[in-house]
Amino acid sequence: MSKKLLAALGLALVWAVALAADYSDTFSVDTGANAGCGANWSPYPGGAAATTGRQVTGGVCRITASFTQRTVEWNGGAVGNDQYSQVTLAAGTTDYNEGVAVRMSADTMYACRRLDDATLRLVRFNAGVSTTLDTQAATLTTPVVIRIEVSGSDITCMVGGVTVIGPIADGTPIASGQPGFYSANNADFDDWSGGDLGGGGGSSNAPRAMHYKKLMH
Repeated sequence: MSKKLLAALGLALVWAVALAADYSDTFSVDTGANAGCGANWSPYPGGAAATTGRQVTGGVCRITASFTQRTVEWNGGAVGNDQYSQVTLAAGTTDYNEGVAVRMSADTMYACRRLDDATLRLVRFNAGVSTTLDTQAATLTTPVVIRIEVSGSDITCMVGGVTVIGPIADGTPIASGQPGFYSANNADFDDWSGGDLGGGGGSSNAPRAMHYKKLMH
């Protein structure tokens, strides 16, 4: 193989990695009560109540759910099917049943769900119907960083950069969707990031590859 061909292949690989989608949101611009989490987020349920119980205030995206599951999925750019989503549950989060999610589409998704200060659960939602894939002990007192990764049919949950669940193989995997987060109670979310797992996202346990990062505020 010639040196020119090797150089061309190397350049193509660099560009492929560099253009991998990698996004973030620090929720720095207040939206006002019941105005949603910003233009780059699609809420569910939609319709007339699409933004109810969601707002950016004080540097967090606050979801007030009262046991009605509310989700927000990223719409600020396309993400491949192998993806990650990571968020900080802020200190103001004193309730439970909230988490971070991948392959979201309305009320279908994989989610790493905080059940209480000591329990993390991996759940698959299909059209709102939940299936528990695994449950493990973890330290989840807020503030805490929770991350979920999906690669093929394998899903992993991490807390503070440490793997707690997985990889768990799902026999009936969700095929596609967007990263995001959700709550079935009252929760404050901060410093979200998400994107392609094999490119800019990498793994929280591995060095990050060079990538084109889109910062959303």
